[in-house]
Amino acid sequence: MTPGDKARILFLAPFPPRLDGPHGGSRVLAEVLCRLSATHRAALMYLRSGAEMPCDPCLRSLCEFVEEVGRPGRGHSRADRYRWWAGLARSLLKGQPMWVGDWSVPAFRTALERVLAGWKPDIIQAEYHIMGQYVADLKGPWCHVLTEYEPGVAAAAERFRESRGIRKMIYRADLQAWQRYERALVERIDRVVAFTERDRRQILDLAPHARVARIPIAAHVPERPLHVPRGPLNVLFIGNFVHPPNVDASLRLMDRIFPLVRSRCESAELIILGDGATSGMLKRAQRTGNVRVAGRVDDVKPWIERASVMVAPLRLGGGMRVKVLEALAYGKPLIASSLAVEGLEVANGRDFLLAESDEEFAGNILDLLRNPAKRDTLAHNAWLWARANLSWQKTAESYERLYRELEIACAV
Repeated sequence: MTPGDKARILFLAPFPPRLDGPHGGSRVLAEVLCRLSATHRAALMYLRSGAEMPCDPCLRSLCEFVEEVGRPGRGHSRADRYRWWAGLARSLLKGQPMWVGDWSVPAFRTALERVLAGWKPDIIQAEYHIMGQYVADLKGPWCHVLTEYEPGVAAAAERFRESRGIRKMIYRADLQAWQRYERALVERIDRVVAFTERDRRQILDLAPHARVARIPIAAHVPERPLHVPRGPLNVLFIGNFVHPPNVDASLRLMDRIFPLVRSRCESAELIILGDGATSGMLKRAQRTGNVRVAGRVDDVKPWIERASVMVAPLRLGGGMRVKVLEALAYGKPLIASSLAVEGLEVANGRDFLLAESDEEFAGNILDLLRNPAKRDTLAHNAWLWARANLSWQKTAESYERLYRELEIACAV
């Protein structure tokens, strides 16, 4: 790679990137690819299960090539679940984190070897730590970049702390596997990208010699904020419920926060939106009045537009929350925990309302539902903050600086 030339960048993704993707990771990766493919020669390889839509058509037109490899799905029968859990157990017996094993597809390795033999990249960029398994031991003239959407060891430690009984034994083994896997991975990678300073520190605590850069993500900010409706009154939470922190937040809403709201505002409705709702979530929704688990939808924007208030009562997890970025960008009244707004310099009381306890969440929700003028002011301030601070162009420029550093490093 000659300094100043367009770099040949091969992106590896664990799912199809789409601008209208069903979860934040899919939309973030699509945005990054759209911008970086305008200034570099980009190519994409990704895994896809049968239930997922293929990658966004616009990416096929922007990339030099796009290659899809099928990933076996989990299945819904008892036998399918048994085989899935057996596969995870085999991963642990080999000392491999369960999630890494779940995304270990021999056909992807074979396809990657074939691609590298014909298309010589300057940079191989693995999106998510689970895709790092395909690049850590690759030998070649290219440089490696790993985007850590959420540090694996930190997430595994949370699962271990929150688990009980037999699950605690399983998650202890998984945590130990993550500690070995992620430490070795980030120490081999030329550059690691973290979204927040908290994530960057966690990676460096695990591997002090890792080369970690912080590059925050953004969101599309419309020319004007969405309308804040006067009624019916509803509270919206969005999440991908394959991700345990979102399941935890949804159960907290249904079990503890929303009953406090309903006791003082019977007409309020709670809407939980996103793919992968668990059976526990569905059972809670049936027992709790005025709760709707809407599941996966093709477009979240109409749901956001109809929301009176958006909430993010997150206790667990890392990274930056796309649901929070989009609430601010669309100009919606937002109530969130400090963890949910990690990495954002937003002001409590001006751009959003901060809440930590169940009572604080319920009190702030009731306050906003009863005060349309306060909802309007908070929403407009959120949109103004997003206009000033959320920029995909800034994200792309940060990646450009990272690639220039790699040009120098690879030339040495």
